[in-house]
Amino acid sequence: MMVHSIDTDGKIVEVNDYWLKVLGYKKDEVLGCLSTDFLTEESKRFSKIILPVFYEEKNVKSIPYQFVTKSGETLSVLMSAILVKGSNGNTFSIAISTEVTNIIKGYYISPSENDSASCFEMNKRLIKLRHDNGVTQERMAEVLNTSLRTYQRLEHGEAHLTVVDLHKIAESFNVSALRILMSKNTYEHKGMTRVLLVEDEKVLAGIFHDDLKSWGFDVDVAHNGSEALELLKVNSYDVLITDIDMPEMNGFELIYFIKRSVIFDVRKIIVVSGLNESIVKKKVPEDVTIFEKPISITELKKSLLEAYVAYETLPI
Repeated sequence: MMVHSIDTDGKIVEVNDYWLKVLGYKKDEVLGCLSTDFLTEESKRFSKIILPVFYEEKNVKSIPYQFVTKSGETLSVLMSAILVKGSNGNTFSIAISTEVTNIIKGYYISPSENDSASCFEMNKRLIKLRHDNGVTQERMAEVLNTSLRTYQRLEHGEAHLTVVDLHKIAESFNVSALRILMSKNTYEHKGMTRVLLVEDEKVLAGIFHDDLKSWGFDVDVAHNGSEALELLKVNSYDVLITDIDMPEMNGFELIYFIKRSVIFDVRKIIVVSGLNESIVKKKVPEDVTIFEKPISITELKKSLLEAYVAYETLPI
């Protein structure tokens, strides 16, 4: 862990050896300097927002910053700090920083680094966050205090998310920045292991795929009903999760074929669609579970695990 301490003037009074090693400085080069002297310009602006809050609340947790090493390299960290009083009565802070450069890659993107892979990773994380919390693009635009069009540009990878944006999101959804960035949990389970995901939007399909994999499921992906039927001809699946509005063969047609065939082996069907639930309910069997987009990943997870429990308790 990188550890440093500053006084009430914001000047560094102590650092640990690891802090010096990571940033490439000697101790006498940093003591007495402002802690913000070692931040990127964007993080310096961000610190002006955070510091008044820190001095009032006396602690902050998982705040995203970017340091600049002596060699000019940018280093992304999540910083937590507390404000304490020393034996001499002076107030100072102790800050602990965890390096997350590899984890956070894709959030801090300058226009010159805006390649297709980084853009895809950034918009994928934004869309995932939105779906995890079951909120609309309009709501996310409100959180970031921006226009809907500007937010959509973020999702499409046409603009970059700043540390200030990330802080707003973390604060709004009452989660740490680290939770947003990693956003994965692993769940152990038995029984239901194979999932067929049918979704024509490739970014959304990727998000669902990653979530399902992180929960321990074995996942195959099809982008329309026709592709799904080809997979169903050769594989058995515990769960089918399907969209409705898709090219070539839509979700209604796919479910119709599955329910009227003895060769397709699916234990549970879940619909995730932008259509109103009442419309979908009229066109699918009663045992089909329906979710409207944007879906809460928590609710989807609950449905899958409930299905597992139900199947596990069936008599042999």
